[in-house]
Amino acid sequence: MRLKVSFLAIIMNFALTQVMAQPGSAEEPARFVGNLDVAFDRPDGKLPPVIGAQNYQVLRAVRSDTSLGDGLGFTLHHHPMLSYWNDNFYVLYNACPEHEERGLTEILLSRSTDGMNWSKPDIIFPHVVYKGEPTFSNHRMGFYITPSGRLLATTAYFPQSEMIPQKGSEDTAKKYFGVVVREIQQDGRFGEIFFIARNSSLYEADEFPFPYYTQSSDSVFISDCNSFRNDRLVTLHWWEQLRPENFNFPKSLTEQIVKGNRKFAKAISYYSRPDGAIIAFWKNSKSAISHDQGKTWSKVVDLKTFSDGYAKVWAQRTDDGRYAASWQPLGEGSWGRYPMLWATSEDGITFDHAMHVNGEVTMRYEGGSKNIGPCNYQRGLYENGADIPGDDVWVVYSMSKEDIWISRIPVPMKEKAVGYINQDFESTETTLELQRWNIFHPAWAPVTISQRLSEKNTCMKFSDRDPFDYAKAFRVFKESKDELVVQLSVLAEQHDHGRFEIDLGNTEHLAPIRISFTPNGKIEIEHWKYTSVIADYQNGIWNEIQLKIDIAGNRFSVTANNVTMDDLVFNSRKVQTLDRITFRTGNHRGISINPVEPEKDLPLSKEAVYFLDDVRVDIKK
Repeated sequence: MRLKVSFLAIIMNFALTQVMAQPGSAEEPARFVGNLDVAFDRPDGKLPPVIGAQNYQVLRAVRSDTSLGDGLGFTLHHHPMLSYWNDNFYVLYNACPEHEERGLTEILLSRSTDGMNWSKPDIIFPHVVYKGEPTFSNHRMGFYITPSGRLLATTAYFPQSEMIPQKGSEDTAKKYFGVVVREIQQDGRFGEIFFIARNSSLYEADEFPFPYYTQSSDSVFISDCNSFRNDRLVTLHWWEQLRPENFNFPKSLTEQIVKGNRKFAKAISYYSRPDGAIIAFWKNSKSAISHDQGKTWSKVVDLKTFSDGYAKVWAQRTDDGRYAASWQPLGEGSWGRYPMLWATSEDGITFDHAMHVNGEVTMRYEGGSKNIGPCNYQRGLYENGADIPGDDVWVVYSMSKEDIWISRIPVPMKEKAVGYINQDFESTETTLELQRWNIFHPAWAPVTISQRLSEKNTCMKFSDRDPFDYAKAFRVFKESKDELVVQLSVLAEQHDHGRFEIDLGNTEHLAPIRISFTPNGKIEIEHWKYTSVIADYQNGIWNEIQLKIDIAGNRFSVTANNVTMDDLVFNSRKVQTLDRITFRTGNHRGISINPVEPEKDLPLSKEAVYFLDDVRVDIKK
């Protein structure tokens, strides 16, 4: 009888464990069920793009000319944060001369009215000198919109990067002074800097470089700060900056600290499920659930299906009622922070459909702790903040901890197109209106919508004066195995410098066919093993291009300026479909991490400009 009872208990315990470990439970708050077969030899990981994702450079690092870049000549920029308030975008980020948390840190703020064009940054939190040495700053959140409608910026100061040595302890927290806030006023000016929370157990009262917020003469500001401090969910961003004895963090989390180790709750992002549950995602694949708006939490667990130990993660509910999450996939061959993977979910529990948003990886300057790729602290808008008009998801991030970028991602996020292309750009004012075009828009190589002064004709304009980057746009169309007809018009404003490439391909094979406008005035066709000149081109004259592609028959023809080349070999029969066309002001580069000479990293004296119009891709009728 005992054996029967024991066996029954084992069966019941196993069944109970299986039920408790279901996705959406405290044992597994979320699960990724998609394909994580990522190719780390390519910046996009061979993942399909989110259709219509557009990437705009907020800040381009420049070392040798302080009139450019951040105005300081600093080349490490990290921890970007996003807010939208008073009809403006705000991005806050830290800046160090060359290496992360070495030398000093200034906290910078950039503004934009449209998300595409960004102001030169201001220093909103300057470094201070403590005991003869400059301080450092970083943060896990950057903004708070108060109950009175004010916008507060926030960061955290610490005087040195040494860790706290405690024998037998795993506590490696920096010696932060604490968290500071500063009001961003509607006229663009900044208020005074105050500590909103301090580590009084580490420093004497006269050692803090700024006053405590209760010393402000502004009673509304004090009330807003009290509301900030009392938000049990939002203040979890302060977990690393404040020691538990100095702030009232949820007991359910502080009880999970072992030997001072608080690493399990770093860099929170979260969303609300329809049932009211809050799902928290932390760095290093950690997660937990709260059913009371962050007052108490379940045991922190590992999300093994999302990648074991990813760096930062961003997760949110989208305006269509679905959910999206972005993280750095890991696996055999991974070594940088790329690609920027995004996945979607119907219920906030099960995620699927791995896609990428920015398929570029660049780094120009060497520096300490510079992880290459765009998965350096991607952050969007938190649920308690103001919403950006429209249904799109906006996210900021640091490319290789060097340049700051923002992406506009259409909702719902899709990886497959349902139709072909018939685009003339008429009645289009900005690229943001092109919901199905993917854009890569560096500060010195923008992609814009323009009307040439000599013509009443609206088209897409590619400008490039960047010595190490390019402008790029591409359009995904319905995957085709049939015969395709491609037509487009290109005008170059020069024929003695610059390069413009047009690729036809798919996720697996980016360019089985490539047409290039070369720096010596030639239009070339590259296919399979061959490169041939089709025709010449002149500056200021439209060039008409047409391709007829028989994918299954492995043949195609190309016509440029009434010159035709027939019966060309399409490829070596490895490419069975086509689903996108790409336009780029330079050679395809893959992963670009070659250090540059700072004095050469300046805008080119000769700008290359190309116009694109009347793009049509369709099956042969």
